Amino acid sequence: MRTFLVLSFFTILSTFQLFAQTDDYIWPTDASPYLSSTFGETRSAHFHSGLDIKTWGREGYRVFASKDGYLSRMSISSQGYGRVLYLIHDDGSVTVYAHLQRFIPELQNYIDSIRLITHTFEIDVNLPKNKWVFEQGDIIGYTGSTGVGPPHLHFEIRDGNDVAINALQTNLSIEDTIAPRITSMLILPMSDSTTIKGSKYPRISYPETNPDGTLNFGEITADGPIGITISEYDGANNVTNKYASYKFSLSHKEDTIFSSTHRSFHFDEAKTMPLDRIPAYSSSRRSYQTLFSDSRVNVPFYNTKWGNGVIVPDSLTREYRLTVSDIYGNETIARFEVQKGTKTPSVIVQDAPEIGNWYWRNDWVVQHSSSTLNLKEPDFGVPWDQASDQQLLYYNGHEILFYRINPDSSHTFWTPDRNVKLHIPSGSTFDEMSVAVFTSRFQRFPSLQVQPYSAPLRNKIHIQYYVDQIDTLGSNPQLFHFDPIRERFSHVSSRLIGNTIHAQTNALGEFIVFSDATPPSINGVELVQKEWGDWQVEVSVSDEYSGIDFKRSEIRVNGIRGITEYDFEEDLLIYILPNFEPEKRNRIEVIVSDNAGNSDYQTFIK
Repeated sequence: MRTFLVLSFFTILSTFQLFAQTDDYIWPTDASPYLSSTFGETRSAHFHSGLDIKTWGREGYRVFASKDGYLSRMSISSQGYGRVLYLIHDDGSVTVYAHLQRFIPELQNYIDSIRLITHTFEIDVNLPKNKWVFEQGDIIGYTGSTGVGPPHLHFEIRDGNDVAINALQTNLSIEDTIAPRITSMLILPMSDSTTIKGSKYPRISYPETNPDGTLNFGEITADGPIGITISEYDGANNVTNKYASYKFSLSHKEDTIFSSTHRSFHFDEAKTMPLDRIPAYSSSRRSYQTLFSDSRVNVPFYNTKWGNGVIVPDSLTREYRLTVSDIYGNETIARFEVQKGTKTPSVIVQDAPEIGNWYWRNDWVVQHSSSTLNLKEPDFGVPWDQASDQQLLYYNGHEILFYRINPDSSHTFWTPDRNVKLHIPSGSTFDEMSVAVFTSRFQRFPSLQVQPYSAPLRNKIHIQYYVDQIDTLGSNPQLFHFDPIRERFSHVSSRLIGNTIHAQTNALGEFIVFSDATPPSINGVELVQKEWGDWQVEVSVSDEYSGIDFKRSEIRVNGIRGITEYDFEEDLLIYILPNFEPEKRNRIEVIVSDNAGNSDYQTFIK
């Protein structure tokens, strides 16, 4: 805010590129001049929209207004940005400061006064223009780990149209003389007839280093169109963090056939990330950067005027060059050759008898190492409902329904046993694709399979699952999603009406119904005085299956209800009350609930 700054403060500011007001931005914290993440990196379902500044695993470093501006929005959430501030500047740009430990007292007191009315943890407040005006370099908050850890400052620059800008394209910079590294190449079949070194499965290749420092992936023998993806990372001086690179290009001779640059993206485009980063076969980690475009949905980083990057081998041996560079021009070059042929595979991929382990593409699936099923024009199984593009296949003891999805239309259909009704709203998938649906058992529990597990969704789909004799499962049956790679369950928010579970989910895969009647555990309670002087109560909690429901949890101290926050990283319920001072003897009442509706109540004396 418009306040006097002491000399020592100016000394620290100059160390981290903080200087008198100009049209430039200043480094937004005194935590460090280093990054832990860069713009455009992969997140669980979207692109990373800013820079993550290292705070060395600690919290409480000062956060500064990067430019003159007024506070337009402040928000507190359990996940995502956590505590976050938004400043609008004279040129219309917006800077965002996220995962804060706390705001400065004026802001924290203001938002807590609103939260106390309803004792609400999460809040999002839009503020009138010029209610709070800050000058460049004013302290606005302190670094933390709210929303998602570990501790760091997430800093963004946006234009006035909700477009996230790579902040390293401005005057802000880091020390970086290190070129990106390319660790492997994943070659994908781009049609159901493609073979790569004799196999219909994707193929991983590893590079050798040439005397001049360039890389050589050798020769790719393929019959049919292929797509190139790479596993890569960038670095910077004085840190060991691995970043996403800035620019990617694929060329043949002097012709660029694919180009991608991490300049900016609109937030409506953030969820196109799964088209840009893909997992290797039998993996869920999206570690491969695509160097082609085969979707009708445009990825914002792609320059489509150069071509779509798909390579079609012919009778000639052709050399290709891929170049990966960071924003400072440090680059790595790799070469490979492609020729048409059908060699016997040197590595045999084990056939996957279970449908969830097949290698899936939108229009076909590799069922065995030498055979595919055409999903777009199916010639397998028997027609189930030709008017709705449904095909029934009896496989491994299951009646499997294959259903063709057009993203421009809504689809409602049933499993062959009529126990499950699925509704896929318009726009839920990126492209036309097929899903395979059937019911079975997971051990003794009812199970629903909606494959392919790895296919991304843009919107939630609706499930109505009728479970016969549901009372035999025990009290409080719930729906869970099973991750076969990590071998763990996650709760799916749902409600039970009669014998039917109604749910919405943004994931495909296997869904299992079983009972969760066990209340969450309260593992300990502590009175804690924070380093800035405030007192809090921290309650350690845990829940095995459905997870903590902080909205239905509550803490009272000496009969006074406070704001109950929840730290997902540490499994802590936190009692927040402005000006709270504990007494010598404090009665602490805790109600903790889980997402299945189970609760526990305990009283502690501290």
